[in-house]
Amino acid sequence: MTGTTAERRVRKLVDSPRNHCFVCSQTNPFGLQLRFDDHDGVTRAAFVPGIWHEGWQEVVHGGILAALLDEAMAYTLFFRGVQGLTARMEVRYRAPAYPGDALSVEARQTRDTRRLVDVEARILRGDDVVAEALGRYMKIGALEADEAEGRSG
Repeated sequence: MTGTTAERRVRKLVDSPRNHCFVCSQTNPFGLQLRFDDHDGVTRAAFVPGIWHEGWQEVVHGGILAALLDEAMAYTLFFRGVQGLTARMEVRYRAPAYPGDALSVEARQTRDTRRLVDVEARILRGDDVVAEALGRYMKIGALEADEAEGRSG
């Protein structure tokens, strides 16, 4: 397995049979099963919503889009070996997303202090911004090898 120690730990966490995350678990049959990557400080994933992600009149539910943004922002911490929780998130919806759209989500950290990390993210359909978010995350500790392997204690 290539990548930094933090990236290897993230992969172990994602691939753990104890990972039931709605957005990133690869084995949750009801989840989105996104796979995030980090390149030059930008966390990215691709997503094509289906009709089961609709909210109203053939439009992807805003909660699904918000979940994508939140997860991408959280992964910016994970890829740096930090566990964090969402403290605050503001979402702006710019355009509707539709089932079958090829979407990409990307996030990057904008500020990092001892206890908090500020992150920005956006969902794109080609070059068009569908939604964007600003988030603040509370650091709760390091992403430890035991946790990455699915053992909590």
